[in-house]
Amino acid sequence: MSADLVLHRSHESSLPVPTEIGDIERYATIFAKSGYFQDAQQMAQAAVKIIAGAESGIKPFAAMNGIYIVKGRTSMSANLLATLVKQSGRYNYKIVEISATKCHIDFFENGEPCGQSVFTIEDARKAGTQNLDKYARNMLFARAMSNGVRWYCPDATAGPVYTPEELGEEVDAEGEMVRKPRPPQVVQQETITQQEQPAETPEEKKERQEREIATLREHFSARLKSLRYSGDSSKLLSAISKKDRPVVADMRTALEMDEDAFIAALAEAGVKPAPLPADEDEAPPLELMPVPPGSDPFADTDPPASTQTMAAMAR
Repeated sequence: MSADLVLHRSHESSLPVPTEIGDIERYATIFAKSGYFQDAQQMAQAAVKIIAGAESGIKPFAAMNGIYIVKGRTSMSANLLATLVKQSGRYNYKIVEISATKCHIDFFENGEPCGQSVFTIEDARKAGTQNLDKYARNMLFARAMSNGVRWYCPDATAGPVYTPEELGEEVDAEGEMVRKPRPPQVVQQETITQQEQPAETPEEKKERQEREIATLREHFSARLKSLRYSGDSSKLLSAISKKDRPVVADMRTALEMDEDAFIAALAEAGVKPAPLPADEDEAPPLELMPVPPGSDPFADTDPPASTQTMAAMAR
């Protein structure tokens, strides 16, 4: 009796699927800081995985373990795909045959047969499927399952989804991606684009830096407002950076902090949230230490975060 009660309470207290951006950011920050997920070492990377999982009703930890973003596409392990089919309440599957040469899976919708997915060793060799010599049954099952989900129940995964192996990633015996640290794909694309563009003139470079600094000021002020901090923005930035005259890089560092770290830095300096004044729009503009002539204010820091990431952080 007591064991049943404990199990029941444990089920009720299970974590929900997050839908609010603030909840997603908090989960993502924890996962990224843990260091356990090599393909999501930054908050934004972890957030993308959690958002992709939320669209299919997958809880955060399962999303971090079973969802991968490969070449801009969402991929899932075959086991996670099979779980989504079973949990959908609408679809189901049955393994008719599985061996080292063939996997045959029948799919059902509302209890009625809706199709079958068969993947053979010949199909696998033509497709260049990995690990056939070591884990033929597992690899054939993964391909038969992913094909069947795409063909007969794509709404179980909120759209077409592939296994990591189908997208050219190295996988293990369970079809899970062998995760390796890598920079975000977006950063790679931006770097290539910048290399292909003609060199900036000094005037163009100055204008670009001024636009970037103006955007940083806007996001910093927006974040202060969202957390109900009032007063001189320059003094608040000084409190976070612990510098009398902060520079551009200090403001970027402050924006990259998660919400708890941001608040903790201000609290350490004795600054607390306060009701915003009626004339908040007339607060003194944020002043920064001038950048030495000929230097790049962003050269000694990581590449700027995307506008979407900063906007999310500002919220």
